[in-house]
Amino acid sequence: MTGRRGVIALLALVGPALGAQESGGAPPGEQREEAGVETLTLRVTSVRAGGVVVVDRGLADGLREGDRVTLRPLQSRPRQGHVILASDRSAEVRLEGSAIAIAVGTQGFSRVPLSRFGAVDRAPAPPVEMPDDAPEHPPWENLDEAFTEDMPLLRSIDGVRPQDRAPIVSGLVFSAGNVRYTTDERSDGFFRLGTEVHYENPTGRGGQLDFVGEVNYRFTDVEGQVDESTTIGRVDRLSYSIGGTRFEPSRHEFGRFLHDGVPELGVIDGYEWNHRGAGGARFGASAGFLPEPTPHMSTGQDAAISAFYQWAYDEREELTATGAYQKTWHNGAADRDLFVLKMDYWQYETWDFHGAAWLDWYGSSDTAKGTGLDVTRVVASTSRRYENGNGLTFTYRHEELPEVQRLEYAPVPPDIIADEHADRLGADGWTWVRPDRRLFARTGAWVDQEDYGGDLEVGVEQLEWFLDDSRTELSVFGSRGKYSSLLGFRAIFGVQRDLVGWSASYEYFQSDQLGFSDDNDDLNHHRLLGNLDLTRQSGWNLSLRGGLERWSDELAAVAGFYLQRSF
Repeated sequence: MTGRRGVIALLALVGPALGAQESGGAPPGEQREEAGVETLTLRVTSVRAGGVVVVDRGLADGLREGDRVTLRPLQSRPRQGHVILASDRSAEVRLEGSAIAIAVGTQGFSRVPLSRFGAVDRAPAPPVEMPDDAPEHPPWENLDEAFTEDMPLLRSIDGVRPQDRAPIVSGLVFSAGNVRYTTDERSDGFFRLGTEVHYENPTGRGGQLDFVGEVNYRFTDVEGQVDESTTIGRVDRLSYSIGGTRFEPSRHEFGRFLHDGVPELGVIDGYEWNHRGAGGARFGASAGFLPEPTPHMSTGQDAAISAFYQWAYDEREELTATGAYQKTWHNGAADRDLFVLKMDYWQYETWDFHGAAWLDWYGSSDTAKGTGLDVTRVVASTSRRYENGNGLTFTYRHEELPEVQRLEYAPVPPDIIADEHADRLGADGWTWVRPDRRLFARTGAWVDQEDYGGDLEVGVEQLEWFLDDSRTELSVFGSRGKYSSLLGFRAIFGVQRDLVGWSASYEYFQSDQLGFSDDNDDLNHHRLLGNLDLTRQSGWNLSLRGGLERWSDELAAVAGFYLQRSF
């Protein structure tokens, strides 16, 4: 069984990438001059209906429609999506797969071509007519005879080294909240206050100090029961890094941070070193403690060391393959032997591919899984973006519970650890049938150790219907699982301009609860939501959200906000 799963994982990683190269486009070594990518960090500022979120990056930051976005919730797996609408300072992102809730403030990233930065569309300047009596220009003294057309224009200009730059402090402060009141005398909600600070060259040595932290307050009030509330302070990142620039290929980082070389290895409290070779290859190692993926992020019980190597086709890193190994100890006892395999193929005019597999090696002391190599997780996606704006994405995900001593999962019996698994294959596609009308569809099928099911959504998106800069979306959706099935429709109307955006949506679906009595098996759900998003050039973002929900005989009112100030 473990061997077959290993083959499946390798095929999921390698197969689509090979197909991407065969489907068209030049190999990475022969790409156009605009090759090269930049990682663009972003945050979710608003959550809308239909699996759509708004992020605080837009056209001015290099983001474009069709770009892939990865969100990294703290306590759940990363979510993939693509940009469906971009304005100057924000963008709407439609998430792929099932509608798992994403909280405002969630961090993420997108990779965009370096060629987009600084590109401005301007009309050609009119020719300059010199007067007849203009004096003749004297001969040029510097003929720059060593310059050739294949050299950069700024070849002879030395860049400013990090240690010579003036100290710069940047970041953001944010606050978020959400409350919900129901007619059955129940209320719950949360409030968050956090900050993200980056201090470049704080000591004159060219390094960077990073801090990300927040305070969370959550409450639940139920009539006739004891009210519950909790306040948690959390440090997501506190680290100092130095190097990793074109002047210094080695990078060092100390503190609490997400692994830089292989982020799939998770957050570490410790030290990481990595080095970039002249041809784009990278390698490195880390040592420290792994914080628990809980709201408290407790640390000190799980020690870890790791090493990785990344092969690159060339220095632009459009095609890379990575292998990493991580060894952990729980309270001093040997625990996990984890291997991570990755492959990434970045291409902006044909297919791209991104895949990662987590493989655990089990020894004789592991009773649930047995001895050998087992695939714990596989995440793979391949997408195609066309020049006319159409797009297509396929995703595959495999999940299992690893047999570990680390307190990452609630204790479960060995037989469940041995058999528990979930596999999902999904597809998202969109096509422009007119310059102002787009059809879209997304579907998926899943299977686990007990059952199988699927979901489907199809819809149409109309631009500038009644109002300029407006977007109207109509869709129908349904799903089928072991315990329930549902069928519904959704309508969204909104306007997104440079600094102001708003939307209103209505959603209805009927859920059939399988296995219940006839008088309690059909539930009707109505949801009416409104969003208002305000952005200012000074760095302020404000998002307001409110609505009503009716689930059979229960009525609920919801309200939320997100306020962010960048500096």
